[in-house]
Amino acid sequence: MYSDIGLTTPLTGYTFIADNSGNIYQINSGTGVVGADTGSDCVAGTAGSYKLDNSTGTVCSASSVTLYTNGVFAVGSILYTDISLTTPQTGFAYVVYSNVIYNLNSVTGQIGSSTGLSCTPLVTIQNNTVDGGMQTQNGITGFAAQSVTPMTTVTGTHSGFTSAIEIVFAIPASASTVLRSFKNGTQVDFISIAGGDGTNKTFSSQTYSTTDILLITWA
Repeated sequence: MYSDIGLTTPLTGYTFIADNSGNIYQINSGTGVVGADTGSDCVAGTAGSYKLDNSTGTVCSASSVTLYTNGVFAVGSILYTDISLTTPQTGFAYVVYSNVIYNLNSVTGQIGSSTGLSCTPLVTIQNNTVDGGMQTQNGITGFAAQSVTPMTTVTGTHSGFTSAIEIVFAIPASASTVLRSFKNGTQVDFISIAGGDGTNKTFSSQTYSTTDILLITWA
């Protein structure tokens, strides 16, 4: 490498040099001879926390890893394993970013469209009573109904549904309580329950899309 157009004066005093595309090479500081490609470049990727898997059913429980994009995360961008953006992330079909599950090209590392699924629990059932117990919750498609003991919370997912959700009690609460249902943080129904009343209760029919968040509280 020379410092003049006549190629008479070697470029000296430097140990690294970058070409027009940003690839960084070694250079002999005494002779100006360009050496090996360092494998790094002048591009610095944007780091982010991601989860990877080949199943939407298990990707949310995968360990978080640090990956890189050229700029902000966006559909159509490439995910890389290194900050220099030289090695695409391959081998996985799905990636989670900000709790949203996206398709991922397992060969090129290109980020695809959202699957419409989320790692945020879509169903939360809270039993805030001190002595009442729920036995099951019927009518929530895709949710495995389960018992909820006093002062506990269970979570899960659903697959979208239109239904009147029925709550089956195992043990009635001794004090008067209120059963409430929420859709995306907004209360959509409530049922007042007298102390000792253990009969099944049914909310009014509601429609939940596959991304709507359902919360049921009993207190």
